[in-house]
Amino acid sequence: MGNRRARQINIVDISDPTQPEWIGALPFPDGSQPAELRVLRGQHLLVVADLTSDVSLLTFDISDCSSPHPLGSLVIESQPHEFFLWSNAAHTRAFVATDLAGPPDLLVIDLDDPAVPVEIARWSAADDGLTGPLHSVSVNAVGDTAYLSLSAQSLVVADLELPSIRIRRQEDNSPALAAFPGAHSAVPIAEVPFVVLTAEFYDCPFCGLAFAQLFDPAQPEIVAHIGLQENRCEDLPDEAVFSAHNPLVVDNLVFISWYAGGLVALDVSDPFQPVLIGRFVPSGLGAAAESYVGGYPVQMWSYPILRDGLIYIVGIQSGLYVLRYTGPGAEAVEQIALAEGNVIDEP
Repeated sequence: MGNRRARQINIVDISDPTQPEWIGALPFPDGSQPAELRVLRGQHLLVVADLTSDVSLLTFDISDCSSPHPLGSLVIESQPHEFFLWSNAAHTRAFVATDLAGPPDLLVIDLDDPAVPVEIARWSAADDGLTGPLHSVSVNAVGDTAYLSLSAQSLVVADLELPSIRIRRQEDNSPALAAFPGAHSAVPIAEVPFVVLTAEFYDCPFCGLAFAQLFDPAQPEIVAHIGLQENRCEDLPDEAVFSAHNPLVVDNLVFISWYAGGLVALDVSDPFQPVLIGRFVPSGLGAAAESYVGGYPVQMWSYPILRDGLIYIVGIQSGLYVLRYTGPGAEAVEQIALAEGNVIDEP
């Protein structure tokens, strides 16, 4: 588990998921923020983005998960934020967004030899007439398309033929942007040309979820929105943030961390009419009194991870939750060995 407060990665034994047990920590140097973690199970590989300006991307051998062994590291001149880990039988790549750090906005790191990470491509929004920064990036399973979330602008789709990164353009050669300001995350819905979009706003009006269709990739079109009752901003508790944050798409379901809204489940079998079908809101009890977005105790934040039918998700203040989904489609969810919103690991 990553950490933005303490300079360490926490290691939790989940062999009994009803009784997670803290068994140790992987320490980092002073000033570190090892917040973003991704794992490739088959390669026993842990990749960490340290949100500092020093050694920024690190790799570890986790053949023994209780004792990660350092492999390699790469200094990135632009501070990393979120990153997408993509792997197939031939290559392993980290697509690193450098939110708030200035250009380049996207770095592509070759991890074929995880002991020697190498930058192989970069992209800057300004070079394509766009406004950065890039908050996050998702990549399709084939690895030829990237969905770029520009937090000062919107979603833009890019074709990947590395080291070339070419954004989609309209007939007049202007960038093809979705009408969705302040994009935070963009995650494709499997096998259909739709993308789930979030925007992270800390004040009313908070942002819910939007759906963009990409039948014509040069003309992305917003076709639906969905929010919670609280997104109307009526009689809200002090310091409560009700923005949708990080989505996990599993077949026709979306599980999404929603800050004070908890964990939300949506049926997106018809992306033109998404339906709220489940919600878990924790009590907010936990170790931390407040976070960088205030003191309201419920702040579901991380990408949900589905592992062996159980959902693992982290709240900023109250730590790790292990949940079982019991709504429509639960039987299919129970059969999924592993699904992550920001990792693709194709054998």
